[in-house]
Amino acid sequence: MIGVDWGDETRWVLVGRTAKNKFYVIDTGVFDDIDTMQHVEKLRLIISRENPKWIICDAGYGKTKNQILMRHYPGRVWSAFTNSGSNIPIWNTINEINGIALPEDDWQYHVSVNHTAMCENTEAIINRRNLGIYYFPDQAARTDVFIFEISQADAEEVSTSTGKQRRFSISSAHGYAALSYALLPYAFAQDYAEAGYNQNVMTRAPRFARRRFA
Repeated sequence: MIGVDWGDETRWVLVGRTAKNKFYVIDTGVFDDIDTMQHVEKLRLIISRENPKWIICDAGYGKTKNQILMRHYPGRVWSAFTNSGSNIPIWNTINEINGIALPEDDWQYHVSVNHTAMCENTEAIINRRNLGIYYFPDQAARTDVFIFEISQADAEEVSTSTGKQRRFSISSAHGYAALSYALLPYAFAQDYAEAGYNQNVMTRAPRFARRRFA
């Protein structure tokens, strides 16, 4: 799976899972071209190379970008909306508008979920040590940045009309957002157990990450 958080700097993360439904970050990076449409072309190169089944992209900043990708990879690229009241992802293929059928090239693929539910799901996976991060020398610099971004996710308890709820702030935690999108297709359906990883994998973010980049 690939998760994408579009922006002036676009964060992407490639996530795999084992037969036991454990997750691991294979690679990650940032596109920082001033012309953000170049981010689409660079992502297409990664998709062509890795051939992921799912590509889940931020809908808020990337409507046009997502539509371009959907035409190239129909049924594989999904726009993620996080303003839903649903605590599980709802997947919807938009193939008509007001009863009028759309050409297949114009079909849209949407997934919607409650923002807090999505973030808490990612939080639970990390806290249960069910996420591994491959840490290879040639990827070390960009992986360190990703780990730091994960550490920037923050939550607070707020009062609402239905009682107290947690609210996540991930506006600066682009890696956390991209990871959360990537996990949407499978994570909500899994029963997690303790995972065992080999020596090439970290199962938690190192404590030094924040200090190193502060």
